[in-house]
Amino acid sequence: MQVAVLALADLAISKRPLTSVVPDPVVLLQGAVNVALLSLVAMAIVVGDRAFWAGGYWSWGLAVAAVYGFIKVSEGNRRYPWIVNPDDKEVSRKRNDQPEDKRPMGDYSMVRLVGETVVSALVILVAGYVVATVGDALAKQTGLGASFVGVALVAIATSLPEASSVFASVKRGLYTMAISGILGTNILNVLLLFGVDMVAPGEPVLNKVGAFATVGALLGALVTAIFLIGLSERRDRRIWRMGTDSTAVLVLYLGGLYLLYTMRGQP
Repeated sequence: MQVAVLALADLAISKRPLTSVVPDPVVLLQGAVNVALLSLVAMAIVVGDRAFWAGGYWSWGLAVAAVYGFIKVSEGNRRYPWIVNPDDKEVSRKRNDQPEDKRPMGDYSMVRLVGETVVSALVILVAGYVVATVGDALAKQTGLGASFVGVALVAIATSLPEASSVFASVKRGLYTMAISGILGTNILNVLLLFGVDMVAPGEPVLNKVGAFATVGALLGALVTAIFLIGLSERRDRRIWRMGTDSTAVLVLYLGGLYLLYTMRGQP
């Protein structure tokens, strides 16, 4: 769902597709890390996990892989390994996005910025608990099953904070921030599987899910890979006011939701 948010954000750009105006190629590395981690998740579910030190071998491995991914992305930000085509006037600005919207954002002190960020995070944390509780009730009362409600309704609700930041970033021309926010969150989500495994009772959590979760992980890897193709090609083609890659992502996402709907009730 979060990758689909990027496709919708493409509508906020009037001139060119989102993936053709990103000035920082480090997002390619972030996307590749996402695809690798989600592929590992799918593999772990199929193979099965074994208990190891309050978790499982696979959950520990995924945690290490996610942390390593964050390290590689950080190194990529410092090394400048790739240079965007300087002939492209839309992205010839310096590597770090400079907002096209020059309206002042307010002269806030660091203390105020940190305070507002912490308060906002706490509000989201509490709201997330409420969403999970409501989602469980909906799954039971509608008969859709916890898996489908989680991947559809709960996913949409929990993606709203990312959606607001993505659209705000795109509107101000901060294209790298918009994409990095989504891809970075997805890396963190894989890391959260380790935390879930540590607190969940019984056998490793990856043994409690099956085909539904596997398809969900592979669908996430697929739509991310489509965006990687768009970022690599940097083409101007548009369909329905969006880049062809964004259109493909939305079609695959909706098709994937239908496929998962037919699998509802499975773990």
